Amino acid sequence: MSSASPRSRSEGRQPSLRDWYIQWIMPRGAALTQAWNGTPMQSGPVAMIHAPAGKPALSPGATVSDVGFVGAAASPPAFTQITCG
Repeated sequence: MSSASPRSRSEGRQPSLRDWYIQWIMPRGAALTQAWNGTPMQSGPVAMIHAPAGKPALSPGATVSDVGFVGAAASPPAFTQITCG
């Protein structure tokens, strides 16, 4: 079992970032089993946490830091290709 608490920040003076997400690649066999303060999704090795329905927008300069997840794997996984948007 592994857990993480990623952070995402909206930069600049652009409009609010609607429906933000954090996405990463997990090793084969790893599974996203639980998440909080976001909507989890997984398709094969691609895992993602989307903005929760109640807080879909991230204002310019704002940070999301109360998102987290728990996953299961045979050994502690390394997360790669982490992207935010």
